[in-house]
Amino acid sequence: MASANDIWQPGFETGRFFRLFISHTSRHKREVGQLSAALSAHGIAGFVAHDSISPTEAWQDVILRALGECEALAAYLTEDFPKSEWTDQEVGAAVIRDVVILPLRVDINPYGFIGRIQAMPATGIDLGVLARLIAEALGRHPRTRAAMAEAVVDRFVHSYSFDNARENFARLQKVPAEAWTQELALSVRRAVVENEQLRLAFVGDQPLSSRLYELLQSLSPPL
Repeated sequence: MASANDIWQPGFETGRFFRLFISHTSRHKREVGQLSAALSAHGIAGFVAHDSISPTEAWQDVILRALGECEALAAYLTEDFPKSEWTDQEVGAAVIRDVVILPLRVDINPYGFIGRIQAMPATGIDLGVLARLIAEALGRHPRTRAAMAEAVVDRFVHSYSFDNARENFARLQKVPAEAWTQELALSVRRAVVENEQLRLAFVGDQPLSSRLYELLQSLSPPL
């Protein structure tokens, strides 16, 4: 479970969330903090150094820890990004660890070691929409889709209202078939059977998504 003093702040108490390091300059900490908050709805805990480090902690050690634990890194590419003493080092650390790097093009294109990576446009886009696009990109990537599937399933299982369950079910439907395991399918089945709120969101007043239904049927006992 995430604890209050954990460096990862997903905005909820849960057994599983995706750890995303968001590299940015201090000038843009406000919008990056808002982006991190929006990502939490998708099961993603965004590490934002200026928000995640308390004044009593050795900030370099905390950043190094986050870089060592993250499952992917998003580079918030503003015009001042290359001028920072730290952002290039953060990206370099992710390159050395060979974690998935997602360049977010705000003002500039990816450069250096990440110059060959396709950037995601991030200018003039609502942060909630950008969070969804990031989650979908990580959900599709072969090296992050399994971890994202676990996070999405966990968000559905821990839905706190009917409306939230419907939102989380919509995200559940986008989990690639390759990312489903018997354990994840059983977690969904158990939650739906035990929680009427989730069952209504899962089935509702129309047929269940055929792809998801057939997949769950093949991986677990019938609903």
